[in-house]
Amino acid sequence: MSVKITSGLGLKLGILFLLLLLSGIPRLYVGGLIDERRDYERDAVASVTQGWATRHQWGKARFTVPYAYAYTDDKGKEITMIERARAVDPVEIRIETRDEFETRERGIFRIPIYRAHLVMTGHFLIPRDLDPDFTNERPRPGTQTLSFDSPSAFAVADFALTVNGEPRKLTRTNEGLRLDLRECDFAPGDRVDFELKLELNGHGGIDFRAQTELLEVKMDSRWPHPSFTGQLPRVREVDAQGFHAEWRVLQPAESQQISVDYIQPVNVYSQSHRALKYGFLITLLCLSVLFLSESLWGLRIHPMQYLLFTLPLTAFYAVLLAFAEHMGFGPAYAIAATGVIALMGTYLSGIGGSRRQSLGLAGLLAVVYALILVMLASEDYALLIGAVSMFTCLASFMLLTRKLNWSKALPLEKDAHEQK
Repeated sequence: MSVKITSGLGLKLGILFLLLLLSGIPRLYVGGLIDERRDYERDAVASVTQGWATRHQWGKARFTVPYAYAYTDDKGKEITMIERARAVDPVEIRIETRDEFETRERGIFRIPIYRAHLVMTGHFLIPRDLDPDFTNERPRPGTQTLSFDSPSAFAVADFALTVNGEPRKLTRTNEGLRLDLRECDFAPGDRVDFELKLELNGHGGIDFRAQTELLEVKMDSRWPHPSFTGQLPRVREVDAQGFHAEWRVLQPAESQQISVDYIQPVNVYSQSHRALKYGFLITLLCLSVLFLSESLWGLRIHPMQYLLFTLPLTAFYAVLLAFAEHMGFGPAYAIAATGVIALMGTYLSGIGGSRRQSLGLAGLLAVVYALILVMLASEDYALLIGAVSMFTCLASFMLLTRKLNWSKALPLEKDAHEQK
């Protein structure tokens, strides 16, 4: 009689590796689902803001002085009149804003919209020498303009302008707001003071940019999560009720900009995407625990059961996304994690695992999901927490298997037959 003995260790490891790779396919689907839902949110935002609110940009002002000069020949005889225009930048601009927020709903999406009251004051100095190359230039009457350039002028609910203390009527154009000074022209050397009051319908943030000798901006906002980019404020106070910020910029460059973003710190789609990145590690850890249970404690697990163990780990992200859209990320994460942990522990117990093994697997998954939640909430320490956790898992696996005889790690399969 001869007995043929074959170790299933290599085959088992190969199957587990294949299952680990296959588990990435459902995660790709979930990733696409997250992107699709994010696109729905963007469409909802566009439907609310289009034609009504936008991200505003203000600060650009220009005073245009048309002038003419006589072109003469060598004998000083006037031949023709040449017409030109001189664009003058403001000497200084001061902007003050205060806003309030309201929420618009589109289906399950809630879009914050702000109404801001903006006051922009400043003054121009019309140069005495409109064209340094000529001495006989003179302004052309009735054609001077004062313009405020902004691509977001269509989202201005109301506006009012005073020039040197007198109310003036502005005209809305594709480029912004414009005043044609047909009733009162200013002469070279004059000072032109203005005050522009705006009521803005906005979303997402606001920008300020100006070509001037001095730009001062003061903001009082009810949004508690601002992000400052470009020129940073010299005064900044942020709390749960909003923020106050002040800027003072001398001779800002043409490309220099003050930007304030009204960010939403808890975005369920970005957080779901970040959580999904840990899916491979969770699956690897779970399969490793099952393999140890089979190798160290003699629990027999079929490859089909290994496959079924990986499916709830992927379903976790779909459940998380579905609940997060309605109740927020934190409660949804707790519901999804609790459901997966209970299912995994119950299933392991049902296929022959002891109570201690089932509770051990459930406890390990609870610790892993808790660590991931901490990493998602603390971006600054996410790498540190992740690195220490991975090293701890690796060290635990190595210590548990340090005395394991890998040649006999799995039950042997015997094919016996007798030869007579």
